[in-house]
Amino acid sequence: MERARYVDSLCHPSQSMSRTTQDEREPWPSTWESPSVRPRRPMRSSDSGIDVSTNPASFLQIGPGTRIRYVGPGEDDRDAANVVADCPVPSDCPVYCFEVEILCEGSSGLIGVGFATRNVEVNVLPGWAEGSYGYHGDDGNIFRGSGQGTPFGPEFTAGDVISCIWCKVRQTISFAKNGVDLGVAFRNVRERKLYPTIGLRTFNEEAVANFGAKPFLCKPPKELLAEIREEAYLEMGSVPIPAPSGSPDVLLGDLVRDYLLHSGFPATARAIAPAGGPSSVLESDAAALAAIQSAVLAGDADRAEELLASHLPDILGEEPDISFRLKCQRFMEMSKPGNEADAISYGMEHLSEASAQHPMGKEILSDAAMVLAFPDSPDACELRASYRWQLVSAIVSCLQIRAGRPPCSPLERLVRHAKLVWRELGMGMDPLLSPGEDAHLQRS
Repeated sequence: MERARYVDSLCHPSQSMSRTTQDEREPWPSTWESPSVRPRRPMRSSDSGIDVSTNPASFLQIGPGTRIRYVGPGEDDRDAANVVADCPVPSDCPVYCFEVEILCEGSSGLIGVGFATRNVEVNVLPGWAEGSYGYHGDDGNIFRGSGQGTPFGPEFTAGDVISCIWCKVRQTISFAKNGVDLGVAFRNVRERKLYPTIGLRTFNEEAVANFGAKPFLCKPPKELLAEIREEAYLEMGSVPIPAPSGSPDVLLGDLVRDYLLHSGFPATARAIAPAGGPSSVLESDAAALAAIQSAVLAGDADRAEELLASHLPDILGEEPDISFRLKCQRFMEMSKPGNEADAISYGMEHLSEASAQHPMGKEILSDAAMVLAFPDSPDACELRASYRWQLVSAIVSCLQIRAGRPPCSPLERLVRHAKLVWRELGMGMDPLLSPGEDAHLQRS
C-alpha cells in the first residue's frame, strides 16, 4: 500500500535521484519502537516509596497500531516516558512530516511531540534531554535539550492534531496545529538522523500517530519545495566556474593518460593517448613504477625491493610503512607448503618487532599468519593478491608524494569528490535537484 509520506508540497523518495534501488531504500518510520531497549536516567531513591528498579518503559502501553497510552504513576517529572519511531527519517528525504492526534489529555495533559536521536533517555519528555526537540501541550512551550522551555504556540489537548515537520535542507523543525501552520520552532538542526518521538507524563494520556498511512491534515504552502529548490540552484550558481581551457575530448584523454601513468601502465598510456598534454607523472617514473608493480603482483618481493632500492635508494629506511608491508608480503610469498620453517624463521626475525610499530601491524600480521597456516586455501590466495595490490598502492602514493606530486591521479580525485558530494546530498538535497520533478500527493 502506498503511504502518504509527504503532504501536498512534498516529494516522495521514489522520485529522487537515488543511490539505491527501491528495494534497497532506507525504511520509513511506521510504528513506535519499544522503549525498553533504550537508556534511562536514574530513578528516585527507594526512600521515596518508589522501587528504584522501576523501568519507565513499563509506563507506556503501545498499540494497537500506532496508539500509545500512559499507565504509569505520573506523580512528578521523573515519571515521564517517551518512545521513538522504529526507524529514523530516511537520509535522502528533504522534508519529512508526521502527525499525532491527542485522544485523551489524561489528568494534566503533559504531552510532548517532536524529534529525537535514538539514544535519548526513556524517562524524559521530548526536548528535555540533549539531542531532542519537543513541543508541549500543557503550556505551548518548545524545548531543545533543556528543561527550560521557550514560549512558542498554543496549548493542545484531546481532539487536536499536531503536525511535526523537519526540513533538513533548511535545518528547521516546524509544527502545525489542526492544519494551521505555527511556524518554525527550531533552527540550525544539524543532526543527520532523527526519529519521530512522543512523550507522556500523567495517567491515561493517549495519542495515535500517523506516519503516512492516511493523508496528513497539515498542508504547508505548495511553494515550499519550489522555494527550497530555487535556493539550492541559486547557491550552486553563485560558485564561479572557470572557463574550459580545451575541448572535452582532449581533457578526457589527458585524464585517462595521467591515470595510466600514475598507476604504472606507461605503454598503455602511450597507446591510448599518445599526444596528451602535460602529465603529473614523468614517464621515467611511470616506467620504474611499472617494473616495481609487475614484480609485486608476480609475488617477487626480492625483485620489488631491488627495484625500489635502485629507483629510490633511501625509501625503505625512511618509509616504515613501505618497509613493513614489503616484509609482510615476502613472508606471505614464502608461506608455501614445504617452506614453513623458513617462513617462520623470517617472520620471527623481521616482523615481530616491526608489527608493534605499525598502526595496522597486528591486523596485517594476523592475516599473514593465516596464510602460513593454510597456504593453499582460497582465503590465503585472496589475501596474497589483496595485499599485493595494497603494497602497490602504498608504493605509488609514496613515490608521488616524494616527487612533490599528489598521491593519486586527477581522475581518482574527481571520483572521490563525486562520492563525497553524493554522500552530502544524502542529507536531503538530492530529491530537490532532480530535473523536471513535480511535487505530488501520495495517497493510500
